This record gives sequence, C-alpha cells and structure tokens, in this order.
Amino acid sequence: MHLNVNPKRWAAAGALLAGALAVSLLLVVAPGAVVSAGAHPTTTSTTAGTTTTTTTQPPPPPASGTWAATASMTTTFEQFASTATLLQNGQVLLAGGGAGTSSDLYNPVTGTFSPTGSMTSAHKGEPATLLQNGEVLFTGGENSSSQVLASAELYNPATGTFSPTASMTTARAGATATRLPNGEVLVAGGFDNTGTYLSSAELYNPATGTWTLTGSMNTVRTGGAATLLQNGEVLVAGGGNSTLLSSSELYNPATGKWTTTGSGAVGHFQQVLLPNGDVLALAGGFTELYNPATGNWSPAARFADVNQFAVTLLDTGKVLLAADLHIPRGPPTRRRPQCFTTRPPTLGKVPVR
Repeated sequence: MHLNVNPKRWAAAGALLAGALAVSLLLVVAPGAVVSAGAHPTTTSTTAGTTTTTTTQPPPPPASGTWAATASMTTTFEQFASTATLLQNGQVLLAGGGAGTSSDLYNPVTGTFSPTGSMTSAHKGEPATLLQNGEVLFTGGENSSSQVLASAELYNPATGTFSPTASMTTARAGATATRLPNGEVLVAGGFDNTGTYLSSAELYNPATGTWTLTGSMNTVRTGGAATLLQNGEVLVAGGGNSTLLSSSELYNPATGKWTTTGSGAVGHFQQVLLPNGDVLALAGGFTELYNPATGNWSPAARFADVNQFAVTLLDTGKVLLAADLHIPRGPPTRRRPQCFTTRPPTLGKVPVR
C-alpha cells in the first residue's frame, strides 16, 4: 500500500512474488526502487574454449507498481529477529537473528548479496542504528541462549568489519534506538534478563564510545516504536508490558526528560515520519496519525488485517506497506501490498485481492 502527506485511504499496489511469505523489511535503496529480502539472481554464461565465464546481470528495472526478483541472500536470516540497514554508500547491511554472527551486503546496482564481516557476538532482536560517520551501531538483544545482552558493537563499511564498543549500562532487548540530531543514540525501554520491563533510557556518544544514563520514560514498555520528529524530539508510542499500550511520550534531548503526550487507540508497533511532520502509526490493520503541533492522535484509514507487515516512505511521499500472512484462523493467506494515498477524502478498508 502507499500513503501521501494527508492520508485518506489505502489502495492496492503490485503483488509480491510467489514465495514471499515473510516480509519484515522494506527499504528505499534508490529513487523509486524498494527492496525486500528475496528471490533468485539472473545469470548468463559464455564459453571460450575450455573457459566458462559467468556474469551476474543487474536486475532489470521493474515496471511501475510491480515487483521483480533479485538475488538470494548468502545467509538465512531469522524473520523479525535480524536487522537491515541502508548504508551511506547505498548498500544494505543485513545482520543478526538466526544467522548467528554472519552478515550480508546487498548491492542494489548489481542486485546481488555478498558476505561481509562477522559480528563479534550473536545477537537477535537488537536494534541497528546508522551513525553520522557511516558506521552502524548494534545494541543489546538476545544471544542464542536467549540471554539478554548489554553488549554493543560497530560495523565499519569501509573495512567490512565489526568491532566491540562499550556496553550499555543495562542489559536490554526489545528496546528502541534513535539517532538524535547531535549524533548521539537514544536507547529506551525493553526488558532485562529477569523479564522485567524497563523504563530506563541511555545515550551512546559515538565520539567517546561511551554510554550515559538519561531520563527514564514515564511508562515501562518493550516493543514500542520510536520516531525522531522534525523539532528534534523523539516520539515513543505503543508496545506493551503486561498489556498492549496506547500511551505515548516525548523525549527532549535538550533537557534529557520525558513528557507524556496524547494516547492513541492501538498498541503501535511501526511508525513512519511523513513529509509534513506528522507520524503515521500502524498495528494490526489500524492506522493513526500523530500531530506534533497538537500532541493528539487521530484515526486514519484501515488496511487489510494482517499480522506481519513492513512499511517504508517512498520518494513520492506515499507509504508502501507490504504484508504477508493473515492468521486469525485457517491456513496462511497471501496479501497484496497496498499504498496509502490522499484521495478520495474518505476512510475505508481496502479489499484484499
């Protein structure tokens, strides 16, 4: 699905290719191009004498509104436990999850994946944050024994290697991580090794490689969504603790303090900052809009009820949502991607085709 600045409805977009049953990530890797994990490379072979040369061809550009196959990853990554980060050079780093310490790079120019350096330790469910210097910070998560980690490490695209950095003050998984305008990274919430939900937050300083505690949230939460607003504050909303949360709060980097803001109607799990400064939040077929000027949430158009989906903001200002499975009962059902648009000015549920 896709969305414009003032979203009013969802519209169907091109269907994912057969076999795309688990969509966890969408990234805009080039103007007008979106990648999700997938498929098979296109190759041609030429023979000269006894020597055979195989050349992997770049994938042809897909027709507007359609999906096209790209190469297979070199490593199997665990759904929803691994990370994918768009690097400053335009490549995509995939790491963590069921892949253990392995990681892959996707090159959108050639449409191929290649292995890169190994992580210093296995992580799953850890956030990955692109730093201003181009490195990627990985924080916490769980290891293969489901032990919650305080450790952190950095990926250097220039060398293709991972290196440890200082550990967080608190072991946490299920936390949010947000890069602030000053380059520091705010990590908040999650849960620890005892299963206790956390309200604490801390800041990573890339210049010194150290962590410092900052103000704690007003509510303990894990699995929430965090968005850096255009005014420099951070909106954290939804997630859960012993129950799903509709509350949200704002972090002010200037004061290091959190303040409560408007509550929504759903436990948000994904958020997208729109070009007009509003935030679109999504969870289980429901969407809401947060207006930073008023601090209020308002309902937006519903989309087809799905339990797994990924969203990304396109260059057009629309939001693409690709969904895979709908499992309230019965066998899995494939769902079409949809786009959220501004017209017509009515709310409604888009039929699944």
